[in-house]
Amino acid sequence: MPKERLIAEVKDAEAAKKVEEAVKTGYLEATIDTLTNWRGVEEDLAHSYEELAAKSAGAAARAAYKELGDGSRRNIEQLVALQSSLERLDRARVQRLRLLESLGE
Repeated sequence: MPKERLIAEVKDAEAAKKVEEAVKTGYLEATIDTLTNWRGVEEDLAHSYEELAAKSAGAAARAAYKELGDGSRRNIEQLVALQSSLERLDRARVQRLRLLESLGE
């Protein structure tokens, strides 16, 4: 089954520019901000788990907290990679906007 279109047919450079700007601000920038916040949460979690591991008396609890902290550190690496990819998409979007602007002149 074909996917239904999300936008109307773009008829000119000005309409395309509006869609490109909406993608940039509504999707890319919002997603980058969300990833930045998520990364901060993971950093806080990793730090907290590391402190809990250091304070734990039992070996099982220490191991569990260490595993949780390591998981948060891995999540941070993945979030950084995702953010880098989205920042590349954002730079490409800026280039597209510049090209569309040149058509309107």
